[in-house]
Amino acid sequence: MKMKFYNYKLAIILSLCSLSAFSQPQWKELSDEQQKLLLPFESSWNELDDETKKKLVANTDKWIAMSPVEKKESEQKLNRFKNLPPEEREKLKKRMERIKNLPPEQRQRLKQAHEKFKDLPPERRENLRNRFQQMPPEQRKKAFKRFQNQQQRKEFVNQFDIEKRKPIIEMMQSLQPEQRKKIRTHMKDMNPKQRHDLTLKLLEMNSDKRAKFVEGL
Repeated sequence: MKMKFYNYKLAIILSLCSLSAFSQPQWKELSDEQQKLLLPFESSWNELDDETKKKLVANTDKWIAMSPVEKKESEQKLNRFKNLPPEEREKLKKRMERIKNLPPEQRQRLKQAHEKFKDLPPERRENLRNRFQQMPPEQRKKAFKRFQNQQQRKEFVNQFDIEKRKPIIEMMQSLQPEQRKKIRTHMKDMNPKQRHDLTLKLLEMNSDKRAKFVEGL
């Protein structure tokens, strides 16, 4: 009786081990194309943890699904990264880490901007990329900040009814930089509804009344 129970228990353990072993793709289960791309990991594949295998397979599948143009761009991006001085590579890594730690809504804005950038013609993307890389670090920082502000303004304006959007943009453009800064500072601690209502209130004012209102903030 004990022997039967032992055999039954052993069978369960072996079954569980078997399931665990196949919880992530084994090397022989990968397609020829996947194996070709992951060849450097062949000898150590069984030693990798499941999470690492998942990421490698996911990245490989992503590469396989890319168009020839996308693959070429990815290779160029990788080569540019490799050719950067060590300190620049380190800065780029830190920047990517900061992006990962951004609030979800900011990451979403960056993602949307990146999607728009990808939709540009290849030569236009390359031109913009080269211009950005040739900028001094301080100028890059300002350009990136300016871009973020543009995205935030666009997102804010898009919350209003379509017929209100253009007048709101024109109103904001008519203000002096110092006036816009005062309004942004005043709105900083407001909730979305309060910001929405104040914008409509400003829109209803004529330019003189609006200037006096902003001066009193």
